[in-house]
Amino acid sequence: MTTDRSLAEQVLHEVHGRAPGWRLGSPFRGGLQSGAWSVRHDDGRTAVLKLTADAGWARRVTAAAGPVAAVRRAGYPTPAWSEVGTTTTGTAYVLQEFCPGRTIELVDERTAAAIVDVVESQAGLDPDPGRSWTDFALEQLGDGWERLRSSAREQGADRRLLEVCDRLADGAGSVAWPRTDMVHGDLRPANLLFQDDVVRGVVDIEAIGSGTRVFDFATLLSHARITPAAVERIVTAGARAAEPVVLRACVAVVLLDLVRFTGERLGPTPRDRVSQIRALTERAETIQRLTP
Repeated sequence: MTTDRSLAEQVLHEVHGRAPGWRLGSPFRGGLQSGAWSVRHDDGRTAVLKLTADAGWARRVTAAAGPVAAVRRAGYPTPAWSEVGTTTTGTAYVLQEFCPGRTIELVDERTAAAIVDVVESQAGLDPDPGRSWTDFALEQLGDGWERLRSSAREQGADRRLLEVCDRLADGAGSVAWPRTDMVHGDLRPANLLFQDDVVRGVVDIEAIGSGTRVFDFATLLSHARITPAAVERIVTAGARAAEPVVLRACVAVVLLDLVRFTGERLGPTPRDRVSQIRALTERAETIQRLTP
């Protein structure tokens, strides 16, 4: 989304009282949940100002400040947050360090290996037991399953996709799910900054919680452009991080939720929706085949 410059100036003015010397630059393009602006300090430092008037994001970002600091202390490559809060007019903001790097569109085997390394570093970090992505996934797979299927169907999910997701979800409650990993919650290539085929920064981390890192592998597998070799590498890592049924079930939740989200938020054209559904179905069937 794009945030009005005058609003960004107002936010920075309030931040100035605690962190003087910052000047607003230009907006970053892209992003669906919040606006982001480049800012420069009088001493030459650069940073990123993220802001939104969404009350849900405000609560989430405030709660995430401690967990973000905790995983950074453990060596996780996410930018430091220097200021977090809500303005007097209700706009939530984060001032965080700028992390250089580039995003990628195509995940190939080489970049997949780098991403797998990052997700594996999340094992055991347990940054916020009160926000459990394992609980979220199990609720979706239990009492929330028919509701999730119905929402996805309303946004274009066809019988073939729903049936393969049913098969992937089967048996989700038959095994113990990990609970003490860090979970990013939206681990997509757009939120990974690369330099020389190494992930230097992981951004848009406001949904951070605890649970199983398998959820992040599943989210990554929902990305449209991944080579077959990269899919196999990610699936292998995800099936090794927990019981394979956990990966399959997380994939089912992520894919149906993605259909729901894109339909409700982005309103794709019917042709786009049909193409998306077909691609997600083929990805789901591939994952089912790779995790017998």
